[in-house]
Amino acid sequence: MTATDPHIELLRRAALCCAALSFLIALSYTIEQPLRFSWEPHMWLATVKASDANSLFDGLLQKLDLLALVAAGMLALLIRQPGPSLVLAFCAAFLLFFAHTVWSLAVLPVQSLTATWPGGEIPADFSEIRTNWEYALGFVVVLKFGALASLYFIRELAEDSGPQWVEPQDCELSPAEHSRQETLARHEAGEQR
Repeated sequence: MTATDPHIELLRRAALCCAALSFLIALSYTIEQPLRFSWEPHMWLATVKASDANSLFDGLLQKLDLLALVAAGMLALLIRQPGPSLVLAFCAAFLLFFAHTVWSLAVLPVQSLTATWPGGEIPADFSEIRTNWEYALGFVVVLKFGALASLYFIRELAEDSGPQWVEPQDCELSPAEHSRQETLARHEAGEQR
């Protein structure tokens, strides 16, 4: 299958939609990052602690990440034509896998940890925990953007990567090529010797 096959295109669009939604949810957290760094620890903890809204978004984000990852992985496996489309499909799958791994290893544990902290206590290593969480979240957004761009450009490069025929312009033919063209012309006209 090639990158322009209709089934591949449908799978690419599904992966693109899931990756875009996942990216936008993660981006919504990251947009507030500069503001959150100036907040007092109690205020930061109140926003990060697992509330109903955060757990809903985290659950949705995890599902979208996995759907995008599975779709991009299938896309990478189904594109049989070597070239830029195949490389971009594998790139998208790798970036989504890496983003999901970073989210699972760096962001989610902090949210689980802060959910267990009692209401008024701030740990001694609070600023380190907050910095790691914020930067890991920003890194996840960058990875997801790279995957989103890769998924988008698969189609663009597939349309441009086909063979290009350029009509020769005013060039002189060698005697052998001239004789070959005359033979082909006679053959097409039905004049065979």
